[in-house]
Amino acid sequence: TYHQNVQLEDIVIGGTSARWGGGMYAKGSNIIADNIVIHDTEADTNGGAIDLNEVNFVATDIVLAHNESEWKGGGINAEESTVILQGGEYFQNKSLTSAGGAISLWNSDLILTDAYIEGNTALSGSGGALYAFGDDGLPHSVEVSNVEFTDNHASHGGAIKVGHGYSTPSLWDITIEDSTISESTAFVGAALDYNVGGNPGSALNVSTTDVYDNVAGGRGGGFSIREIGDVTLSQVSFTNNEVTSGRGGGLSLIGANSLSVVDAVFAGNAVAGIGADGGAIDVEDTNSVSVSNTHIAGNSAGRGGGIHLMGVDGIFLTEVELLDNEALLGAGVRTEDVGSFTVWDSVVAGNDANGAGGGLLLDVLGDVVLENVDVADNEASVYSAMDVESGGNVSMQGVTVTNNVSTNALTPPGFTYVANLEADHVDVSQVIVSENTGSAFRLDAGTSLITNSIFTRNNTQGSAVVGALVVGGGQSEIQNITVAGNGDGRLYSAVVYLGGQSVSMLNSYIGDNGALGIWDTFGTTALDLSYVAMDQDVDTGPNVQAQLQAGIGNIVVSGASFMGDGVTVDPVQSVDIEQFDFHLAPISALVDAGDPGSVYNDTDGTRADIGAYGGPDGSW
Repeated sequence: TYHQNVQLEDIVIGGTSARWGGGMYAKGSNIIADNIVIHDTEADTNGGAIDLNEVNFVATDIVLAHNESEWKGGGINAEESTVILQGGEYFQNKSLTSAGGAISLWNSDLILTDAYIEGNTALSGSGGALYAFGDDGLPHSVEVSNVEFTDNHASHGGAIKVGHGYSTPSLWDITIEDSTISESTAFVGAALDYNVGGNPGSALNVSTTDVYDNVAGGRGGGFSIREIGDVTLSQVSFTNNEVTSGRGGGLSLIGANSLSVVDAVFAGNAVAGIGADGGAIDVEDTNSVSVSNTHIAGNSAGRGGGIHLMGVDGIFLTEVELLDNEALLGAGVRTEDVGSFTVWDSVVAGNDANGAGGGLLLDVLGDVVLENVDVADNEASVYSAMDVESGGNVSMQGVTVTNNVSTNALTPPGFTYVANLEADHVDVSQVIVSENTGSAFRLDAGTSLITNSIFTRNNTQGSAVVGALVVGGGQSEIQNITVAGNGDGRLYSAVVYLGGQSVSMLNSYIGDNGALGIWDTFGTTALDLSYVAMDQDVDTGPNVQAQLQAGIGNIVVSGASFMGDGVTVDPVQSVDIEQFDFHLAPISALVDAGDPGSVYNDTDGTRADIGAYGGPDGSW
């Protein structure tokens, strides 16, 4: 049809062929179609079943099956058109040499709802089911709702491909909701390949959609997204997607303005081969990444079994579960050259790295913030809980580091750290480090402050040295910490290792450990121990002994080697020391035994207690 208003109803077309539009061709027309079946038709160029040029096309309950085009659109090819498809089925349509096995759009807009799209192919091109391309520099949109894509195949975009022209790329706004994309294959983007050539006005919004059992050869087992503006994924699931050699088992994103992931699940995705980054999510060269209320579990990769991030300016993880992921490096999260990294109210547990970083392996140019994060049951050769290298500040508050195993600690020699923090400044507050295997917690910073924290039941099964807390770098202040129940009683298995330019310890308790209390082995130039309570031997070197004798208010519990100017008292009493509850009982000698200065007072205004629950920040 040419320049006509046409209404089609209850029509079957089959076995026909043409140069354009094997079953139907229209230009400059308005067409309404209902209950149309087109099957086994062929086009020498575009539109195996239907070819549209400058057409408004509305179709309800259309069926396109076994149609074939040499170029674009095995089922439908639309150029400079508006297409609305409601209902319908699209089976085994083919684009032999170009794009859009079922549907191809060129500078066109599409609304696709309530459809089933299966077995379509563009094996030599892009978009096994749907291809959208724009080069007019104008805004265009694709809206997909309640559509099932399955078993579609192409070189790029096994199910869906969104592309661009190089001189004047269009601005695409792609929305997918209430849909599924499964069992599709491509080299890039098995479910979706979205690349619009760096156009920041383009966007992708995906919600309440499941992406599963797709396989890519190089990038994006689920989605591959490149050089666009904002990406939003809400209430989506990416499960059991795979990249055979590349990156982004679930999602690969390169060069976007922002990524926002909310209420999502990434589970069982995998990437293998050279450059195997990001089992669930791989993001590179993007301004900001925000992930919240999301479950990331059972994914695997070479680097970043859960998440891999490189060249991202700002990262925010909130209420995220990173569970049982696997990698060579950074099983939970691996970052490289990122600007800042923040995690709130999250769990990092059960992840396993063959090399370093069972939980977190972070290389950050700026600041790192970890707040109310549980890091537990992770395993790695070294840094089983975390390795954080920051060019700025590291802040940890309300973090638990529990039952992580650094397997190199099972055999000597030397330190094998569970958690390692290196930064200009480190601030650790209300942190519990317990029941880890390896040298538990190391700080190496220009300045560091450790307050109101507990280090307990950390141990090793064969390492030559053990440390619940290892402090190095420049100036370190330690206040109101409890170090108890660590070590195994062997010589040199000290509980607290001190190093750096200066270390001050105040209002702290070191006791009930099976090892030396403090070992000053790194040549500390200035050491100040005041209002420190101990119940065991300490370093026999003159520095620690002299400071304990010279320090004010130090307490040595019965059985310790040092008497000096300290006060010998009965063993420390807590509410339930067998359960490692370190809240002090009223009869404890450490109640009101801290520095009498008002700035150190407990939260109730009384003189500071010694230990993790004393001082102005002791109510936690």
